[in-house]
Amino acid sequence: MESISINRLFNNGYIFRVDRLPKLSYHCQDVQFPAVFFGDASLATPLQNTPVPGDKMFYDSLKLEFSVDDKLFNYKELYKWIIAMGFPQDNTQYENFIQGKRIQNEAARNANDADTRLRQNQTNGPPNISIDVFQNLYSRGVLQFLDANKLPASTVIFVDLFPVSLTMQNVSSTVGEVAYTQAVVEFKFQHYYYLEDVRAAGEFN
Repeated sequence: MESISINRLFNNGYIFRVDRLPKLSYHCQDVQFPAVFFGDASLATPLQNTPVPGDKMFYDSLKLEFSVDDKLFNYKELYKWIIAMGFPQDNTQYENFIQGKRIQNEAARNANDADTRLRQNQTNGPPNISIDVFQNLYSRGVLQFLDANKLPASTVIFVDLFPVSLTMQNVSSTVGEVAYTQAVVEFKFQHYYYLEDVRAAGEFN
């Protein structure tokens, strides 16, 4: 018999982090969990067209709102990442960013190895295709949902995450009360999975 839970999930009980953005996690304010879409097709019949499942699914963007620290460290982390992908001034902006990220902590390396093993163990559908030239621009995102005891209840792993937009709230001298500056970042990613489900299936430890 499958286990069930009668407890509800708190919407303010979570931890979000990105391996490449260590200064961001503490300042997270709001995470918009991405929607999942699956296409459909229409089967023509003499009476009416019948909807049938399509052949591709896709994910909406992952959006995050965060408080900007007073030194703009967390904002500039994201800005430098986007600059490296676009290198608007010269090609060395990409090269310098990659060189600065060569050395990662052991936990991040192990997590990336786990993602690779997961891909290798997938057997349904076409294999995931990763282009090596882009690998240094990706990162891993981790969203942990916490239970009533503030313990991890479920862990979502976002694979090959990268930012596509970064917006800062207007600053103003006309506000009557002290307000903290917020920013919003939008991420794209290849796919996500639930870590506990993968472990239960024995795909990796």
